[in-house]
Amino acid sequence: MTTMDWQSRLNAALSWIEEHLTEDWSWDEVAAQANCSLFHFLRMFEVVTGVTAGEYLRRRRLSEAARALAAAGATAGAGGVKSEAPGEASVAEVAANYGYESVDAFARAFRRLYGMSPREARSPGARLAAYNPLAIVLSLRGSEPIAYRLERQAAGLVAGYGLRVPAAAEDSFRRVPLFWKELGEDGRLDALASLAPADRGLVAALADHDEAREDFLYVVGVRLDDESGGEGPEARSMPAGMVRLVLPAATWAVFEAAGPFPSALQELWPRVWSEWFAQSGLEAAEAPRLEVYPPGDRLRGDYRAEIRVPLAGAATGKGPAAAATE
Repeated sequence: MTTMDWQSRLNAALSWIEEHLTEDWSWDEVAAQANCSLFHFLRMFEVVTGVTAGEYLRRRRLSEAARALAAAGATAGAGGVKSEAPGEASVAEVAANYGYESVDAFARAFRRLYGMSPREARSPGARLAAYNPLAIVLSLRGSEPIAYRLERQAAGLVAGYGLRVPAAAEDSFRRVPLFWKELGEDGRLDALASLAPADRGLVAALADHDEAREDFLYVVGVRLDDESGGEGPEARSMPAGMVRLVLPAATWAVFEAAGPFPSALQELWPRVWSEWFAQSGLEAAEAPRLEVYPPGDRLRGDYRAEIRVPLAGAATGKGPAAAATE
């Protein structure tokens, strides 16, 4: 597998979206064009493009809808007629053509993107922005290699405090440091540190992606050696109100993030997806990914944290990821 392979696969998926822009389909069909799992495709898409797949589709459909409305408006303006002429696309027709079940839903989405109503977009001279189809170009920064190792890990558990954050990287990168600050100010971070084994420190888990809401669960907590699925004595001793996430037995790709929190991890996460996964030929398992924070001052320039991603095909000790560790 090479970066060019992944580039071709992602662009094939984007081309398929354009060919079926006005049709009803599922994201599984798009992931099939990229020859990977839905989970892996959506995570790759978010990192490489900077927007969620759902937001990209929404922008493309609304952009084409705006184009149709503007064309109808220009025709009406040229003829000096403001009413809809025969053959012109009505707002209702455009809404239906681009997947909206009602004019109201279409109008709300259109206003959020363009700051005007669809009818205003039909006015001659309306100023609109075009969100054109993407073409993905992946590149490697060969002078900055990514240090990693593959490591087999038994099943476990993360227990901690969670927050749902937007899936888009820019938004999540803003929200996550604020969440850590809130946990520090209200004492929950100190409480978690007292529960963590002395040699481990804290972890953060990224899990439970909701593709409809375009967000995921971010949990700051402690990792427990609990293979019972949350029924062991350690898990039961955790304070009430904590989120519990089961970690699978799997082979994990482990990456070192050198530098202060949060910038070191925020710089490394995109490279893990767009460079390492693009080259490795492996896929992420649909399971929590971890940020591991060893004891120490997370704000120091020489701090070392880790990103851990469970690999698909490795949960039972089989597949290419497992073989790579032998």
